[in-house]
Amino acid sequence: MSDSELSLDSDNVSLSDSIQSNGSVAGEDSNSCEVIDMSRWRDRTLTKQVVWKGKGWSTPTNGNEVSIHYVAKREDGSVFDSSRQRNQVFTFTVGRRQVIK
Repeated sequence: MSDSELSLDSDNVSLSDSIQSNGSVAGEDSNSCEVIDMSRWRDRTLTKQVVWKGKGWSTPTNGNEVSIHYVAKREDGSVFDSSRQRNQVFTFTVGRRQVIK
């Protein structure tokens, strides 16, 4: 996540990157997932869970173009947006405030 400013609607939102539609990786223990606390963004209403790190993992920097799948859920677990349901990755340039407006 870049240092871009995030603004969210009044709904509490939880975002998860996932490998399979159920949020798990075949053969992996979900308890071994790395959870990144992003509470500094807005009173513990935005979280990200890295389910699986690809080979050659590195953190993108400002100006890098990245493509991701995401599932956006409300606090109660209901899905309100998903790139997986559309079967289309979301591509954006890090640091250009193209993600959440």
